[in-house]
Amino acid sequence: MIDCIILSYARSRELHKMTQRAIDSLIADFDGVTVYVVETKDDAEPYRSAQTIYPKTEFNYNKFLKIGVSSGSNPYVFVLNNDIKAHKGCLKELMRWLDVYPSVSPVNPLLSQHREFKDVANEGYSIWMPGHLCGWAVMLKRSTIEMIGMDRLWDSRFKFWFQDNAYGEVLKQRGLKHALITTAKLDHYESKTLHGQENKQELTHDQKDSFDEWLGSLEN
Repeated sequence: MIDCIILSYARSRELHKMTQRAIDSLIADFDGVTVYVVETKDDAEPYRSAQTIYPKTEFNYNKFLKIGVSSGSNPYVFVLNNDIKAHKGCLKELMRWLDVYPSVSPVNPLLSQHREFKDVANEGYSIWMPGHLCGWAVMLKRSTIEMIGMDRLWDSRFKFWFQDNAYGEVLKQRGLKHALITTAKLDHYESKTLHGQENKQELTHDQKDSFDEWLGSLEN
């Protein structure tokens, strides 16, 4: 029922194990998942219990994300980083609230290191709100992706940074709400893949300018 899309760059054995840990936590949490790992390192070992995809192109977060999403056909899509570990019941709870709130397609779980919230659905568009979009652990219905358009939802001009900002703006433009589900939890290990990466500057350079230009095109 769920396609789980993980982006990975296993440039070390430790990072490969981290991605495998994320896969194992998803498989253990819910029986009906298919995991697709879009792996940047083309000679990395394939992952257990997952379909490993090796794109033959330069890394671009949104482009690679769309490759993963296009590989599946399940009605629910869970997009997440490789530096997470799902708690038991996380996926089922996210699916349940997607069905409870017909007007809310995108949801994400509460990160275990953030404070508790009283209400189950804390809706909003602000990406800096605790738990919102952090770790790129976002579940949505495939029908929502089809309605918005994959290229609109995940614009390939954003290689890495500001793609979450653009995502929030697209939802707002469409009148969709992004809900934080506090009864679904996961651990996030804080961008372990990016730390120490040699081309970090290349991934982040000029991304704010690209976002500002893109945002201006929406407003005009």
